[in-house]
Amino acid sequence: MNVATGGAGGYTYNWTPGNPTGDGTPSVTGLTAGTWTCTVTDANSCTTSVNFTITQPTALSLTPASQTDVACNGEANGAAAVNVATGGAGGYTYNWTPGNPTGDGTPSVTGLTAGTWTCTVTDANNCTTSVNFTITQPTALSLTPASQTDVACNGEANGAAAVNVATGGAGGYTYNWTPGNPTGDGTPSVTGLTAGTWTCTVTDANSCTTSVNFTITQPTAIDNTISENTTGILSANASDAGMTYQWYECPNTLLVGETNQDFTPSSLGDYKVSITFNGCNVESTCYTVTALDIKGFENNINFIIYPNPSNGIITIESDKEDDFVIVNQLGQTVRNFKVVSNIENNINIDNLADGIYFIKSLSNNQMKAQRLIIKK
Repeated sequence: MNVATGGAGGYTYNWTPGNPTGDGTPSVTGLTAGTWTCTVTDANSCTTSVNFTITQPTALSLTPASQTDVACNGEANGAAAVNVATGGAGGYTYNWTPGNPTGDGTPSVTGLTAGTWTCTVTDANNCTTSVNFTITQPTALSLTPASQTDVACNGEANGAAAVNVATGGAGGYTYNWTPGNPTGDGTPSVTGLTAGTWTCTVTDANSCTTSVNFTITQPTAIDNTISENTTGILSANASDAGMTYQWYECPNTLLVGETNQDFTPSSLGDYKVSITFNGCNVESTCYTVTALDIKGFENNINFIIYPNPSNGIITIESDKEDDFVIVNQLGQTVRNFKVVSNIENNINIDNLADGIYFIKSLSNNQMKAQRLIIKK
């Protein structure tokens, strides 16, 4: 207020109610809203007063509007919003802390991580008020492998895999196995897997996901092919230690006792081999054995050979004395000898390898031949 005038001078000032800063002087500060009175007294104790009505704006108010918690552990997709501030002096500004989320400076923000976020509103008088939001997140979604069974035999589909029941996240778990749709897809365990990489992906109620990979292995393929050497012996090309063999005349006639890797056919035809190894079995395709093409043979063969197949000794009976040769399937002469007519001629052929041969009679320049099988 202005300095008092008139009266007897010697002015004193008293501000009521209370004792504001500067009481006893013409000006005071630190007043609250309400009516304040300054009374001045002069030297004759004469008084006069002035009233002041101190006003204030309505209370600055800020209230929460909405909150969205983080959907998946570790993500930054939370959101928060306040209602537009009221009261105060207007001219509101908004500040979100900590950090600078998307929308900072407005009543709503997104991209929040889990934690405490504060929105502070300031009016034109620099008055402030705040609202806190506690953004939460689920625990981490976890998936761990439980068991694995590899494919037993190459090319089969009998592998299996399982995960433990998922934990964490928002619950409501679903399981998806890829690639394909194995038996049990949609559950924590599946069967009927082929060799390769299989992935189990679990999804919770918030669409959060995590995955586990399984590498299903299989044994190497057993070679199921047959080869024939120059002496007519068939051989299974698979030769690992521990393999077992069974030969068949096609389509499925079991050849009793023919259980070696090598097999010498006793007649023309189609043959196959079944191979078993570590509990796995494969069959070859049928292999056709054909006679060596020897031109000029006569049908009226006049000698006999036994035993045939032979294990190293043969007996030849002929109705005449004659010269004989033994040739292999390449047409090469591997033995020659004479036979005496009408007796048993024992011929030692132990030095010849197992296989198919032909014994030729060279009679009057006419070539006669019979097939001979050596199998020791």
